[in-house]
Amino acid sequence: MKNNKNIIILSLVVLGVAIGFGVFVIGKNNQKGATDIQTSSQPAQQVQTINNGYKKQQNQDAEVTVEVTPLKLSSKENAEFAIVLNTHSVNLDKSLKEITVLEDDKGNIYNPISWSGGTGGHHIEGNLVFLPFSNKTKSVKLTIKQIGRVDRIFKWNL
Repeated sequence: MKNNKNIIILSLVVLGVAIGFGVFVIGKNNQKGATDIQTSSQPAQQVQTINNGYKKQQNQDAEVTVEVTPLKLSSKENAEFAIVLNTHSVNLDKSLKEITVLEDDKGNIYNPISWSGGTGGHHIEGNLVFLPFSNKTKSVKLTIKQIGRVDRIFKWNL
């Protein structure tokens, strides 16, 4: 009887050590991944050329992926961008209409006139629309402020 009790106690100790080691290893791996993401600072990367000739751009920084696709970039009609935000840890609770600006190469600033996406959650997408810019504009810069405490900057030549 005493022998069975010792075997049970020894088994519980071995099981506890194994579980503790597993928790330690998993915690170390998660901590390393979070550190890598927080310290990365990547410029927007051109991902794919869209039918209108402008490249879709993506920025992955501070645990949030932001993808911007220019739908219309013209001085003759409203400028329009399709925007997708994805994360698994940051609450996307800001309206892109309030935190985004479009700037042309002459320094003119354009505020959005509409945003079709929502706010809140971890996966948001919609279209952001601006008034037409000057007809002699050569490039534009879209800035989304403080998504995951990082400003996202996307640039296109016209």
